[in-house]
Amino acid sequence: MATSLSSRLSTLKIPQLKRIASLTGINTSGTKAVLTSRLLDELPIPKLKFEHSHGPSNEGLVSAATKDGRGRGRSRIISIDMGIRNLAYCVIDVPAPTLDDHNRSRGGTIKWEPPRVLAWRRIAIAAKGQGQRPQTPDQFSPPTLSHLAYNLITHTFLPHKATQVLIERQRFRTLGGSAIQEWTVRVNMFESMLWAVFETLRREKMTDVEVQAVLPGKVGAFWLGDEIGGRGEVMKKEGKGEEIDKKGEGALVAPRKRQLKTAKQRTKQAKIDIVGTWLSHPSDSSTIVFADGAKQTGGAFLKKWSGKRGKRKSKTPPKRVGEETEVSTEIGGGNKMVEEDEMSKLDDLADCLLQGIAWVKWEENRRRIIQDEGSLDQILKPSKT
Repeated sequence: MATSLSSRLSTLKIPQLKRIASLTGINTSGTKAVLTSRLLDELPIPKLKFEHSHGPSNEGLVSAATKDGRGRGRSRIISIDMGIRNLAYCVIDVPAPTLDDHNRSRGGTIKWEPPRVLAWRRIAIAAKGQGQRPQTPDQFSPPTLSHLAYNLITHTFLPHKATQVLIERQRFRTLGGSAIQEWTVRVNMFESMLWAVFETLRREKMTDVEVQAVLPGKVGAFWLGDEIGGRGEVMKKEGKGEEIDKKGEGALVAPRKRQLKTAKQRTKQAKIDIVGTWLSHPSDSSTIVFADGAKQTGGAFLKKWSGKRGKRKSKTPPKRVGEETEVSTEIGGGNKMVEEDEMSKLDDLADCLLQGIAWVKWEENRRRIIQDEGSLDQILKPSKT
């Protein structure tokens, strides 16, 4: 198969190689020779690790005949969007793909079930200042942040028993500027502390979770293609007045209410729109399923995204620094009203969710390319206009 894939890739042009790389979460830079070599090196490497009753497995395939049995494995992802005031994370369960026994003679057909979002929250690692008073400098000192990093991992993340943790890779500069912002330094420091704590716990045999860094640019390119740069292929979906992305995922995008000025703003809004559409069309989407533990946040997200404001009323006392912000919902029950300031920012929640689901889709596309030569032609087939 490696020889067949190598010969197939050698016939492709650079834009086609870049598309394959983008759809599988692989770096798209370099010459044709570099891209081809990188794809041959990285495509065979699984992105998901599945756990079965008999132990962990990278490929994780099970027969359709045992689909509902105890041998069915799963991979559990914690996807983290970095921040100190607004750190967002979600927990995603990915059932192991099944192999259709009817097509076993031809190698079998891999079937995937939609991933399930078990938890989805935004938390404040450091509290915002009150009024015009400056924040306490000690909030961002190494002793304070290291304590918070350890507690966040051991008390919040590890109890989910994930197989993999995805951490958004932070940039060092903003928009290519020469200056490095103070807040950027703080978030980068906290990101490094999370990595250090995870590595220490792994070395001490206290966890075997795999930790991966994810570049935001790869996630954005996967979901949005060139749309934000003005060269994307976005068309109207007939009869519904919505836009549909033609870059391979078919994610519905809500119509723009106003013209956003900068590329950064357009990117942020487009990501929010994708998640908002998932929530507003749950029966139409086979991409994702929201379990009870994520429906509260989903309801608050949808209310804010759709423009419906809840009353500024809360039945719960203010949260202390580092505690999780629980948001009530219209999806799946709950009688509490949501404070507007609890859901004032949607981009962090959208980013962590899109990062986790992109990781799953990269693995699905990777397997399609590796195990089915015909899927490569389907991926490279131009979209109809």
